[in-house]
Amino acid sequence: MRRGNVIAGRFTIERLVGSGGMGKVYRAHDQGSGEPVALKILHTTGLDASERFAREAVVLSELNHPGIVRYIAHGETDAAESYLAMEWLEGEELSERLKRGVLSVDEVVTLAKRVGDALAVAHVRGIVHRDLKPSNLFLVGRDVARVKVLDFGIARLGGATTMTQPGTVLGTPGYMAPEQARGQSRVDAKADVFSLGVVLFRCLTGTPAFSGDHLMAVLAKIIFQEVPRVRELRGDVPAALDALISRMVAKDPEQRPADGSAVVEAVSAAHASPVDGTQPSPGALPSTLTVNERRVLSVVVLGQKPPIDRSAPTLCMAHPSISQDRLRAEAETHGGNLEFLADGEAIVTLLRTGQTATDQAIQAARCALALRDLALDRTVVLATGHAEVTDDIPVGEAIDRAAQIMAKRVGSDQATLLPGELSSVTPVAISIAPVAIDDVTAALLDARFEVVETELGPELRSEHKIAEGVRTLLGKPTACVGRDRELAMLDSVLAESIDEPAARAVVVTAPAGMGKSRLAYEFAHRIRQRAMAVEIWIGRVDSLRAGSSFSLLGQLLESMLHVQSLGSMDERRLQIQSRVAERVPAAEQRRVAEFLGEIVGIPFPDNEHPPLLAARQDAQLMSEQLRRAWLDLLRAETGAHPVLLVLEDLHWGDLSTVRFIDAALRELRDQPLMVLAMARPEVHDVFPKLWAERNVQEIRLKELSRKASERLVQQVLGEQAGAELVERLIKQADGNAFYLEELIRAAAERRGELLPETVIAMVEARLSRLDAEARRVLRAASVFGEVCWETSVAALLGGGERSMFVRDWLTKLVEEEVLVARTNSRFPHEREFASRHALLREGAYAMLTEKDKKLGHRIAGEWLHEHGETDPMVLAGHFERGGELSRAAEFYLRAAEQANSIGDAGSAADRARLGLACSGPKEIRAALLGILCEALTWTPHMWNTTIPHAEEVMRISPRGSVPWAQGAFAKMGAAFIGDRFDEVLAMGQVLQETDPYKEALGPIALTLLSVTSALDIRGQIRQGSACMARLADIVDSFGDKSSLAWIWWNTMSALRTGVAREDPWAALDHANLSLSLAKSVNHELLVGSSQMVQGLNLWFLGASQEAERLLSGLAEFVDTGLAVHCAFRRFSTAWVRADLGALDDAHLPATELRDFGIEHHLPLDEGRGC
Repeated sequence: MRRGNVIAGRFTIERLVGSGGMGKVYRAHDQGSGEPVALKILHTTGLDASERFAREAVVLSELNHPGIVRYIAHGETDAAESYLAMEWLEGEELSERLKRGVLSVDEVVTLAKRVGDALAVAHVRGIVHRDLKPSNLFLVGRDVARVKVLDFGIARLGGATTMTQPGTVLGTPGYMAPEQARGQSRVDAKADVFSLGVVLFRCLTGTPAFSGDHLMAVLAKIIFQEVPRVRELRGDVPAALDALISRMVAKDPEQRPADGSAVVEAVSAAHASPVDGTQPSPGALPSTLTVNERRVLSVVVLGQKPPIDRSAPTLCMAHPSISQDRLRAEAETHGGNLEFLADGEAIVTLLRTGQTATDQAIQAARCALALRDLALDRTVVLATGHAEVTDDIPVGEAIDRAAQIMAKRVGSDQATLLPGELSSVTPVAISIAPVAIDDVTAALLDARFEVVETELGPELRSEHKIAEGVRTLLGKPTACVGRDRELAMLDSVLAESIDEPAARAVVVTAPAGMGKSRLAYEFAHRIRQRAMAVEIWIGRVDSLRAGSSFSLLGQLLESMLHVQSLGSMDERRLQIQSRVAERVPAAEQRRVAEFLGEIVGIPFPDNEHPPLLAARQDAQLMSEQLRRAWLDLLRAETGAHPVLLVLEDLHWGDLSTVRFIDAALRELRDQPLMVLAMARPEVHDVFPKLWAERNVQEIRLKELSRKASERLVQQVLGEQAGAELVERLIKQADGNAFYLEELIRAAAERRGELLPETVIAMVEARLSRLDAEARRVLRAASVFGEVCWETSVAALLGGGERSMFVRDWLTKLVEEEVLVARTNSRFPHEREFASRHALLREGAYAMLTEKDKKLGHRIAGEWLHEHGETDPMVLAGHFERGGELSRAAEFYLRAAEQANSIGDAGSAADRARLGLACSGPKEIRAALLGILCEALTWTPHMWNTTIPHAEEVMRISPRGSVPWAQGAFAKMGAAFIGDRFDEVLAMGQVLQETDPYKEALGPIALTLLSVTSALDIRGQIRQGSACMARLADIVDSFGDKSSLAWIWWNTMSALRTGVAREDPWAALDHANLSLSLAKSVNHELLVGSSQMVQGLNLWFLGASQEAERLLSGLAEFVDTGLAVHCAFRRFSTAWVRADLGALDDAHLPATELRDFGIEHHLPLDEGRGC
């Protein structure tokens, strides 16, 4: 069809505007009316397409409403192609509008009234649209008030006979009604009401009501899965409108409004009802966890029945008349509920509360095999996963897994011929496909089922015939069995540490449940029983604090300082001071106490202590002061008696703690200090080369031996432990201590032989035996991590009025050996509880519904904040998981600032990234970007990655502010390292023209000094001096000659005076002043920098030996602390030694300098080293 062609002597083609599988749409000119029209021309010759096209033409010709696209004409072209002419519309489809965001409540009300009114015109004539969706709603002029309904191609006319073939899906998955998803032959106006409700849900929430990667999964969710309430996702929606949409998307058609007219009436009533403001009242938000929980669910899926090939020489006639009723009845005998889908597939859901996961998997496997044997011509899939358990039939993640497997299997041409199974009608073997299963199901099935691994995944072939610790368990204390060798090794290490004396470290690694904590407990218990004079400090951390700076060391110090149970902040400070005074020399007590307070989150006032004030203004200084205080305390304690540091769950620890422990092992190498760290194997992924230079010893816990397992079984079960039972328990436990204990518990409760074999199954089996309310309390407790408090759990379950209820159930859970009551608590006057085992907590947490998780974390964050939680990472994690992203960003900022203040650049960058991902307010984003820029600039390899962050933060922040200055520092650093001198000059010019905020003096100073260094390297000394003069003016304007900026200025002046001006005597004056100022605030990095410049100028003056002693004595931390300038010490030391003739000694720092340049892509340092 070309421009200018005339159709039916009336419509002149102007241009092609769209095409699809059935035909094309043109813009044409109507010669009769002079108006533009949309002309659809059908090119497909199939009967179904022709009927659909004709149906649309007939329907449109009968409908006349401003909300329905207007019919103009239809007929055939000269080429016998059907055409349909409709009014031309300018605007966009609703689907395009939704890509830009959700609609307002008023817009949705307008849309619902207009579309409902249009549908009412169709419904009164017995016409059902059957394909209502955003792409079939056109916004004329992009105006919601002028929406028009399109595409009546699959509309059903009243009294018409369906021509749809079985297995054909009519409608759009995700918007069709459950009766359409089931493939029911007759649907009425209520199907359109459902679809409109789903459209309104999408318009208000921005999310689809039903989603999935495969048609089967979407259809199943339409049938089984309830649509969330709109107000759960968007709080400004009026309750009446929320309730109406919930009625519109009801599974039962009888619960929906009857037709379009009823929708209009209901929308008008909802819109006119009193509204409690645009935002819901606090009472409208859920305030307690529901009784719903996630449980393991299995689904069996029967694939589509293949079409019969009439040309085949032999037809498979086995069970030719198997009906849907027969398949449904078979599913019911196995406890399943079967539903057929519109595409011809069928789904069986199997869930029985109280069953173990293995029991359920066996039940589902038998159901799948039985249905396979009935429906020989269908592909059968079995999958297992978690689903939310409500009054409805759950589907959850299992259906998505099944759909993925089905998609992989269909058409694979890998059907398996099972021998011995013959057709009862023909003498040929029938090709029967095995049941395809997922990995979870395969792991849950025991040896009685034949499961074979194939390229397409595991397959279930058939079921074989079966031929004839003071730790308590069931209230009894049990011995630590099977760990004599490991305990002897620990005894030996401790004895060596005391006798030498020498610092020693042992890391015990094993998967969860293998008995790491029990081993540590038994070791400590032995020490106490022997009355050994060993001080034991224990540090614990849970998963919610993983990676939070000093979280593990802080817990360790809290246990040592005895501050966790005190009330006010002043009392806690007093406790720290009192404990420190027991060992630390009097002259150092104040400093040590104050900086230990920083680690444990109990800050001291800094108004009368300059070192503390200075440290809070400089990250490197704070980091060094914290390290020094930690080492001074530990040195004092080990000088009085041996010390054992026990670190539990180090895999959830933090880099700061690991580094401080490393420093202790290095600096106190000759002290009686032993470190015992317990961790899962992934600790080596979290902390590569963990204490590798400290000769650490690793003990990898192996599975319990058969003898040890047998001893534990007989100790607990006594006479019940017959030989056959012991054998079964040992075999199933496979050496895992926790598995074995749970299997013993199950045997004692006489729950049969079908016991769970995987962690999930074991945990759910244990928890499912608890009362429903006990599980609910336990789920609430799990939100807080490994530790919870009585009123914190009550807060998630309704507040203060539920306190007695919660107390009783927590007590019961302690009696049931699920929780452990602790004598001390982190929070004053709060009863603290801990999970008896991490797997029990993880299992309870996995049973939370997504809604309850979100609500629980929000309330948990609020409770912890109100009760004085000092770790911002904990609060940020709760608020992020609770959907309070702005609050999460705020606390991630605090965490990033905390890490940055102690010189932990890596953690600071990680926290800043987490905060940025939460999309907080502009001011929070700017602050996070600033910290990210500064942290990355101090991190080798990361300098160039700062550029986009620096450009953004400088664009959105006030010029001269702290974030702006941090961005400038990062941008200049990247340009300096990248040898982009023009950018360095431009940044220098900008900085000289900027009046910085006082708080930004530090990063401004560092940036100006870096520009100066770049100018000096290029020989542009005069321009560098201008930068130095500008910095001096800025310092003078603030009247602070003791600031860190002034110290840096003098350090740089010492370098420039000695090198550029060749006046080493004057340079030494600057170096001596900077050294004095740096010492006054205990800033060891600046002390080292000043000494480095001193050494260089001493060399210039000919005092080479004194210069060499000074440079060689500098600590290595000066290298890493100076970031882009960290090669300077090596460079100077190599030259001084070479000048003294010690060429071999000069070779080491020169080689280090070369290697550093190669590693960090710094050609200048690489060249200097060569």
